[in-house]
Amino acid sequence: MMHRHRSGLRWGDDQSGAYAVEFALAFVVCFLILYAVLTYGLIFMAQHSLNQAANSGARMLLAWAPDDADRVCRIQAAADKQLSWIRSMAGDGPVRVAVCLPADGGSGGGAGLCSDGGAAAALCPASVPTVPQARQAEVIVRYDYKDSPLLPVLGLGSWLSVPVPAVLQARSVVDMAISYPGDQGGS
Repeated sequence: MMHRHRSGLRWGDDQSGAYAVEFALAFVVCFLILYAVLTYGLIFMAQHSLNQAANSGARMLLAWAPDDADRVCRIQAAADKQLSWIRSMAGDGPVRVAVCLPADGGSGGGAGLCSDGGAAAALCPASVPTVPQARQAEVIVRYDYKDSPLLPVLGLGSWLSVPVPAVLQARSVVDMAISYPGDQGGS
């Protein structure tokens, strides 16, 4: 003779908590997938914005300016337009823009200058290469993602975390000796 519970079910057929356990497992998996999609989507969008900021800054290098200080201000303004959404989410600290110019305004030969003496100066090369690259200027945009991520990092342990890059960086190089055909000093 079989023993039955009061509800009429056999011993071991009680499924009252099974749906809750299944939901909890499925929810964690779906949440991690959604979190990974959002995290990587924002990372790719941030990298694209860094590339656009570097390219906009490089285009500003080719525009006429009375001196290098004015040129650097224009480059910073062009880059800031592209980076405004990152700075609104992550703050000003982790995003740096460096403008690395030849010391003599692009005619070649001379120690390189950087946009400022602060943290961005470390992004510029220590020395300017020899001719013909000595006439090149560079715009470097760097975002320290690990220091200030766009989405909070989940602290669920290494087996549940989403790997993210430590640094996002973009560079754009411009030849400062570009000239029209027939000019004497062009390349």
